Amino acid sequence: MYWVFIFFILVIVYVVITIYRDKAEKESHDWHTEDYHVEEQVISKMQELACCHTTFYDSTDPIRIEKAYKEACERGGREGFFPVLLVLEDSFMDNILDTFGIKDGKNGINMDKVQMCRQELMHSTENAKDWLDIRLRELQKGFKKEHPDFYKIDVLGEHVENGIGNTSFSGIINYQTERTYPLLLAEVPVKQPWQILAWFPNGGGSNRPQAEHLVSVAKYWYEKYGAVPAVICDGILEFTVPQPVSEEESLPLAEEHYAFCTDIVDENLGTINALADVLRKSTVWLFWTD
Repeated sequence: MYWVFIFFILVIVYVVITIYRDKAEKESHDWHTEDYHVEEQVISKMQELACCHTTFYDSTDPIRIEKAYKEACERGGREGFFPVLLVLEDSFMDNILDTFGIKDGKNGINMDKVQMCRQELMHSTENAKDWLDIRLRELQKGFKKEHPDFYKIDVLGEHVENGIGNTSFSGIINYQTERTYPLLLAEVPVKQPWQILAWFPNGGGSNRPQAEHLVSVAKYWYEKYGAVPAVICDGILEFTVPQPVSEEESLPLAEEHYAFCTDIVDENLGTINALADVLRKSTVWLFWTD
């Protein structure tokens, strides 16, 4: 009887592990292949949260989306809105709701509370330049524990000129299918484009700036460089700028980008100087966090 009991327990454990493994594989397969289909409930909830006119696009040609975004920018100037592309995923919407102090939207979204939080973020008095400078000094201080010159040699790096600029959106594309993820093109009724990040503050967590920092930095970069939030999804944020920055501006700006989001250097380009080289050739700024 003892061995029968043990066998029975092992069978149950095997079945449970198999179920969770198959579920995880299916979710990964759905999100990273053409088989991914966003649920109607996710679309409707995001449309409710957007509280503005939206257009839904299923997986499609990225060129089509870039064209639709540019057309919306032109119309927005006449009609009084700024467009943004929102990649549809549960965790993205949940993170925004959590920022607004709404734990879930199963019973509907308290839009009065959402709009109040949006207004508070739009009128935040956070000083973005001070926050970025403090963040950079904290990072530099941490690196000194490794080696006095670690930041200068390993993080800042040497001047380079072999990078490739970003001139189109990356966050909307599933690179396994070369098509876009399902997304919404939202026409956000704000007076200034940086206020888009008060409307959809996808911040917080250990590797992401808090909502008030997102908004204040967006305002600062808009006023200084004309940067406009264009793509938002879970862990990814992209800005458009009218033209690449100059040689003189590129390194200080790259340090600000690093302070804002270290992953763009640590997990991709390797050094801040490499990022500065990319910024000198880019009209799209990309940020992501793991």
